Amino acid sequence: MQFTRNRRILFVQDIILIFFIHIFCLCTLDSVQIGQWRVGGTFVFDTSSTEISEECVEDFYASYVNADGDELDEKLSFTPAGILKSAFRGGREIYAGVTNGTVEWEKLGAMPEWMFDDCADLLFMVHVVNYTSTNTVYQGWLYATLFVTTATMPMICIIQAAAALIRFFLEKEDFRKRHRRVVLCVRRTILPLFVVMALTVILPEVTLSSLWFCGIGVYLLCAIWNLVASHIKRNTRNEREFLTFVQIPSGIGAVLVVGALWALDQSHISVYMFDHIRYADGMEIIWDCFNGYFDVPKLLMLIFVAVFFVGIGMMIRYLYYALLRFACIMESTGYKKVEKEGMIVLSVFILLSLATSFFLFEASGRLKLELARFEMIAFFVAMGLMVLVLITEIVQRILCYINPLGREYRNDLLCGCTDDRMYSEESVETDSGDPV
Repeated sequence: MQFTRNRRILFVQDIILIFFIHIFCLCTLDSVQIGQWRVGGTFVFDTSSTEISEECVEDFYASYVNADGDELDEKLSFTPAGILKSAFRGGREIYAGVTNGTVEWEKLGAMPEWMFDDCADLLFMVHVVNYTSTNTVYQGWLYATLFVTTATMPMICIIQAAAALIRFFLEKEDFRKRHRRVVLCVRRTILPLFVVMALTVILPEVTLSSLWFCGIGVYLLCAIWNLVASHIKRNTRNEREFLTFVQIPSGIGAVLVVGALWALDQSHISVYMFDHIRYADGMEIIWDCFNGYFDVPKLLMLIFVAVFFVGIGMMIRYLYYALLRFACIMESTGYKKVEKEGMIVLSVFILLSLATSFFLFEASGRLKLELARFEMIAFFVAMGLMVLVLITEIVQRILCYINPLGREYRNDLLCGCTDDRMYSEESVETDSGDPV
């Protein structure tokens, strides 16, 4: 029977999704090692990549009188376990030092050399957040979010792995409910990975490292398997047509967005925007507004920059949903609106936010971005790719609505679920034309 086979495939899908969570959990715990090769950090902070990062490091060493100046590498690799370890060790040393009188809380800059060696990683993370908050407003908040998200990834993975296992064994009879629960656990596990990606694209000093690529590689393999399984389970022509209309454009859209992100990175616009905020003293602009003095051009600059960064974040959001749609695991936390019809609106918003912010900067004499020819070309390539994404979404919508399947049933297909229910002869037919 077709439905019996589909349930078996659904069972295998659930098992693979659960294994994915556990494998990803091992990666985030930094416990994967093959011979002499070891998975590195989630992201890398390059201390010499920009002018502000160099100044931040110099200010960091200047804040501690007993610093040797060589406690930090030129490129700092941060892992989830490493951040937690540094926070625990540094916090313990500072607490012990303050308690036994080795150092005073108000004079941490005078801590002994041996204590500074143990606390350097924690102190630097705190310093980066504080320094960039004071100078560029947005960067400090973004760094704080990056460190917290990365540090909590192992805990999120462990909780979702346990939840997926529990749901798998408790929901033995209700296949649909079991699959929905497992899919939700996968989505919650993978979401921090895309948050880290968004933050590293926005922050010019930060790049993705090997651990992130290992995690996303495992996720893509899982998505491809679910793509294959979703087609094997389909026993009607209309079902397969609908999935083809959804999955092919989703894969194309994901590739186009990745290309647009790469082009934006090559344009170095984020670097120039942060430089503009730093030279204008972003925090001072905020305080002046509270005191009743509004420097309109500078205030508009802060707004334009925020809109531009939101646009980048929405590109990552699109990529996240496109891959879920590609794998037919589009279950939502609210158990509704699974089809995500807002993808066209999302594409339009991305285009408007990026293009508007850029051209408003270009129209300003004081705030104009000084881009090299190659950087300007890279930006327009990114915009062109996003236009193609919008066209792809519009074509996909048209093709999906041509298909006669009902909305509720289409949502079930996007969830990867199968149900033993009858459909009308007009909406579902087998390849031979016989009604199901």
